[in-house]
Amino acid sequence: MLENIYALLDKWGQVPAVISVIVAILYMVWKGARWTARVDSDIGTLTQDVGALKQDVDAFKRDVDALKGIFKDFLQTLDKLLPLVSPSIERGSPLRLSEYGESVVASIGAEDWVEPVALKLQDEVKGMRPYQVERFCQSNIEDYLGETMRTSIDEAIYEFGLSRHEMRTMLWIMLRDRLLKFCQ
Repeated sequence: MLENIYALLDKWGQVPAVISVIVAILYMVWKGARWTARVDSDIGTLTQDVGALKQDVDAFKRDVDALKGIFKDFLQTLDKLLPLVSPSIERGSPLRLSEYGESVVASIGAEDWVEPVALKLQDEVKGMRPYQVERFCQSNIEDYLGETMRTSIDEAIYEFGLSRHEMRTMLWIMLRDRLLKFCQ
């Protein structure tokens, strides 16, 4: 019987090699198909993850916008509370600079700054009521601070231990007072 097997193997000697090659090719095709299916699945998952990420970014943007609103409200509240805690501003209506506040603004040369700015703005505030002039000054003070005044403000913040917000408030009070003289 072994002789028959050997004869058959001699006769078909190439068949096992061919079968081995075919099996190897089928195995590689099968593995390739599984890999392709896995990649397709991963691409689908990646697409879903990118979509979820876009939603998260949109939610983050909404949260940042909400925080901007909260911060703006906080600054407005701080504007109202600052006279209660600041030694540079006296309580009462309208807000006024204290003696300490006047010495701070004098140290940065704010008198030299406020006069030309007020002259520039006098036509814009003519006919406004005092509270409107005050609101105008609060909203626009940053637009009229030149580089020299900004540097002086930074130096005063350091020297006197004040906040930028407090310095800004003292300057708009000065500007408001000067502009109100033009409105009368």
